[in-house]
Parts: sequence; structure tokens; C-alpha cells
Amino acid sequence: MINTILKKLVVALVSWIGEDTISQQKGSVVKGAFLGQFFNTGFIILIVNANMKQHKPREFWKLFNGPFSDYLPQWYIEVGVKIITTYTVQGIMPFINVVKETVIRKIKGRVDSGCSGDRYKTKSRTIQNYKKAYSGPDMPIHFKYSEALNITFLAMLYGFGMPIMYPMAMAIISNQRLRERIQVAYNYTQPPAMDDSLSNSVMSIMKYAPVMLLFNGYWLMDNQ
Repeated sequence: MINTILKKLVVALVSWIGEDTISQQKGSVVKGAFLGQFFNTGFIILIVNANMKQHKPREFWKLFNGPFSDYLPQWYIEVGVKIITTYTVQGIMPFINVVKETVIRKIKGRVDSGCSGDRYKTKSRTIQNYKKAYSGPDMPIHFKYSEALNITFLAMLYGFGMPIMYPMAMAIISNQRLRERIQVAYNYTQPPAMDDSLSNSVMSIMKYAPVMLLFNGYWLMDNQ
């Protein structure tokens, strides 16, 4: 729910700011959506459970009064399990979305044909309405990129302490790729032609993933 609100907010802000091309616009959406998702799924759960009251200035750090002052064994049982659960849901959701969007498209077609199943029998008064009844939504490629970035950065952030996240990340991204191939073939409308600005924007973010591994991996290693 929170991620959905963040995505809509990012799209509204980028649309208000404006970009020269569609690729640049979607690249800006990728950055904003990724930062929102990563903070929501990667950092909030860490901050909420962190106990930093022993650090100075105490007036500031007393806000962080969670149960864990370090990566203790109990942290993996309580917080780590929640992160793995989120990962598991992300691995299942691609196939749920395929079924959901396929069913919705079929229902729209049935309603338009009066439940006859005959595409030549339609209630639509214009070509545009007829196309909407039988075609799926636009491909949200910018959100697909942001989700893949979020999965990768989460694996880099916590994978050293929970190595199962590395094969899980590979499986989730593979599932997403399979899902997108199915969606493009059967459900999504044909995406617009774009230049390489979006891909370059994603690669410029991806280069910081190893920094997450080095930064938090050292801390995790120190508490094994």
C-alpha cells in the first residue's frame, strides 16, 4: 500500500517537473520510486528496531529506542525473518499479477461482447473504446526497473548476514523477467520507442549496490 502511494506521488512530481523525452521522464521516475521503495523496505525496518540511545548526542538518538543495539542472533529471528518474508512475497507477486491482469482483460472483453465471446459483437461506439476493452494496460517499465533495483540493493545490504538472499534475488528477478515476457506478449499494450536514457539511468544507480555490500557487510561480519 505504501509503495503504491509512493509510486503515484513520484509520477505526479516528475510529471509536474517535466522532462525532454519519455526516456528521461521514466528515468526520473525510476530513481524516485526506487529510493522510496528501498527506504520503505530496507531502512525503515532497520531504524524501527534499532536502539541507539547510547550514542551522542543522546537527545537525537533517543528517538531510536528499538530492541536491538546491534545485529544480534535474535535480530535475525525477529527482523531477518520479516525481510525474507518480504522477499518471498516479491517472488510470488509476479505470477499473481499475470493471472490478475489476464482475468481482468478477459472480463472486459466479455462485458463488451455481452458475454457472447464474439469480438465482432460489441457495445463500444468508437474504435478507441473497442481497443480499450480488449487491450491491457501500458507497460510500467519504470516501476519494473525500480523493483529490480530494490531487490538487488536489499540483497547487497543484508545478504552477507543472510546469504539465502542472493539466490532468492536471482530467482525473483528471473521470475520478473519471465512474467514480463508473458505480459508483453499477451496483456500489455505495445510500449513506446525509447532511447538509452532509461537504461543509462538504471546503470548509474546500480554501481552503488557494491557500496551497500561493503558498508553493511563489514558491520554484519563483525557480529557473526
